[in-house]
Amino acid sequence: MLEIVTLEDIDRADVLTKIAEPLSFPLSSEILEIIHEMKEILVDPGGLGIAAPQVNYSNRLFVFHISEKAAAFRREQTDPMAVTVVINPTFEPVGDQIFSDWEGCLSVSDEMGYVDRFRTIRCVWFDKAGTKIEKTLTGLAARIFQHETDHLNGKLIKDLFRPDLPHGSIKDMMPIRLQELRDMGKVVD
Repeated sequence: MLEIVTLEDIDRADVLTKIAEPLSFPLSSEILEIIHEMKEILVDPGGLGIAAPQVNYSNRLFVFHISEKAAAFRREQTDPMAVTVVINPTFEPVGDQIFSDWEGCLSVSDEMGYVDRFRTIRCVWFDKAGTKIEKTLTGLAARIFQHETDHLNGKLIKDLFRPDLPHGSIKDMMPIRLQELRDMGKVVD
């Protein structure tokens, strides 16, 4: 079973800061097995996305989804989204509207905070069969896509925290996040 690499894992953490290699088609049986295991890891801890470097593979691959629970706890209207496999992704912003919202990361295990992202992006990627997908994503889906693409480019959320926006340890930030949800009328208790 694959294990999530964290910054604290000194022997393997360098994979998190390298630019990942593109994949070619047809995918190998090893890559198909990695995709299968990444899907399992994704839904187990309640994550929204996981990139190959986070499981110690330096390939341009990630898996993401939006559960009903995750959709319910966002500031913007968000619809659930099925598990999606993304290979060799690229994106460009649609307009220049930036939105700041909370992000955490399975590989940055003790930090969370506000991160600026483009609200809407035009994406291109390939599915595991090698079919080219072109889609415009907005809101949380766009945020996750950008977050996971950052992993493929060796960037982590801690690199994107701004000094003027809340960020820090999960222990310190979670009360702030929960109060914001209560203020929005979201039931969190």
